Formats: sequence, structure tokens, C-alpha cells
Amino acid sequence: MDNPFVINLSGLKPGNHSFRFSVDDGLFERMPHSPIRQGRLEAAVDLDKRTDMLVLDISFEGTVHVPCDRCNEPFDLPVEGAEEVLVKFTDAPMDDEPELIYLPKGTTEFDCSQILYELVMLHLPLQMVHPDRDGQPGCPEDALARFEREPDEPEPPTEEESIWDVLKDLD
Repeated sequence: MDNPFVINLSGLKPGNHSFRFSVDDGLFERMPHSPIRQGRLEAAVDLDKRTDMLVLDISFEGTVHVPCDRCNEPFDLPVEGAEEVLVKFTDAPMDDEPELIYLPKGTTEFDCSQILYELVMLHLPLQMVHPDRDGQPGCPEDALARFEREPDEPEPPTEEESIWDVLKDLD
């Protein structure tokens, strides 16, 4: 399977290079445990190739298709972000760090797919909900109607009533 996120390093001279990637559902399908399966984003990778390292300035913008945390109905969530990632070439194998990736010297290709995926995931908001419209929840009305309180449920206590007042009636 051809990977559109691979940068061929062997033909690059030292200096600055720019790459553009169209991120679609294929990226999310490659990731086995991804909670996201659909998305459309444009990513820009500005690569500064040096003798012993790469400096990647990565930015992206687009939408991902996610379920709403409020109503569970799917919607397109706008997402954007930018990060700098350093890739260091070394002879000794080392564990990657959050903003530093180690590759063996002589590596001829660099796959950006994992980094792009992780950056998109890191830039998702903690709560993914339909955007509000005119101060009201943006969720579909029929989805919100499912959360209406049943008429035979007891009324919640008012501010004057304490939740402990209910315990006074117990024998």
C-alpha cells in the first residue's frame, strides 16, 4: 500500500523544503485504535534538513467527523494546530521523546503519518460538542429531546430545600 505521507530524505539537500499533504479518512483508518475514522485536513510540513537532524514545522487545518459528547450525534469538528518536531539522527537506539524523535543514521525515508495523526489528536478539544447557535446548544432538536426528564421523575430540590431534608422523612 502506497503511503502518501513519506518524505524521501535521500534526495534532499541540506536546507529548507516544503511539503503539503491532504489528510483524509485513509490516515485514520491506518491507525488501529483511532476513535476517529473520518476527516479532511490540509497539512503543511516545512522541513529544515541539517547534517545531524531535521527540524519539522508542521501545521494543519480542517475537520474531523466525531460524535458529539452532548447528544452523541456525529458532526464535523473544526481542528487546527501547529507544532515543531525535531528528528535527530543517531547511531545508538534511543526512546523517542514528546518533541524529539530519534532515527538511525542513514535513514532514507521519513513517514509523517504517525506524527500528523498524533498532532491532530492532541489538538482536539477536551469536550467535542456541536457549536452553539444563538446561545443555544447546536445539537439537533430530536437528539436533545431524548434527554428530557420523564414526567413521573421527582423534581430536583430547590435551593431552599436541602438534599438532606429527604432523610428526615425516613423512619
